Amino acid sequence: MARETQLHLTSHHRLPLAAEAARRQSWSNTNWKTRHPAVQLHHHQYQAPQTGNPVAPSQRLILLTSQICQKVGKHFGDEICHKEPKYIVFGSSLGKLLQWCHCQSCGSVDIHQVWTTTGTLLKIHQTCDSCLQATEWQSQPSIGNFPAGNMLLSAGILFAGASPTKVLRVLNHMGVMTYVKRTFFSHQRDILQPAIQGVWTQQQAAHIAMLQTEGRPLVLGGDGRADSPGHCAKFGTYTTMELESNVVLDLQLVQSNKCGGSYHMKLEGLKRMVAFFEDILEIGTLVTDRHRQIAKWIREYAVHKTSLLGRS
Repeated sequence: MARETQLHLTSHHRLPLAAEAARRQSWSNTNWKTRHPAVQLHHHQYQAPQTGNPVAPSQRLILLTSQICQKVGKHFGDEICHKEPKYIVFGSSLGKLLQWCHCQSCGSVDIHQVWTTTGTLLKIHQTCDSCLQATEWQSQPSIGNFPAGNMLLSAGILFAGASPTKVLRVLNHMGVMTYVKRTFFSHQRDILQPAIQGVWTQQQAAHIAMLQTEGRPLVLGGDGRADSPGHCAKFGTYTTMELESNVVLDLQLVQSNKCGGSYHMKLEGLKRMVAFFEDILEIGTLVTDRHRQIAKWIREYAVHKTSLLGRS
């Protein structure tokens, strides 16, 4: 869980303390447009991208990120806000804005404020000293029980392949309030990885259905990659791409101690890939590297599957 901090402000001294709050607290995310409908974006009006238009190859990663974020939002049943623009706001500037706040019931400007932060989320609880009317403002919406800013920061780190340690260190050097590294790994394990798995399964099924409709033999290219160099790797992935459509169709994760050692992981990944496509699609051409185990396996076993492999 992200750490919470609090700061008490009154109308007489909230400006100096607001500047100190920018260094001590982590800011949060809330849907300010729904709480303040009169506020509008004039210079950079936000417009959600329209769906159904052709997507360039350079935009595929952005589209997949959008689909994953939407799946996270649907999982919790909340409005997703990953396309909404975000800004870095200094505590002193926010304090100046709050000077214009007054009680909506009696109009008094004597308002006691409590600033509470959870990761990147900022909550400001205001209480009128005259009529004791209480209101709360949040800087971000929520995704389920999680602040959206915390979740989107974790998603951005994971999808970009960045190091959470370095990214969080950069934000800490800037004075931007954020969560600890343990929170990132919690988001990754419990939310982001299941969402990625769901989007991958959906995309894979759609591409396979399209190829089944076309009815042509596949032109597959595959290769393996281990998690470390040498012969001491524990995990390896065998990636298979359909070369005519330029789409990755299959990923097989192989553990070395289940296939006789790291040297055999590439062959095991190929066998699993062929078994996966054997009953659903026809493989016309198989392109691999000059791995001797794969050449031997194709010569002794796959040559008998002429209806499956065709030429190799």
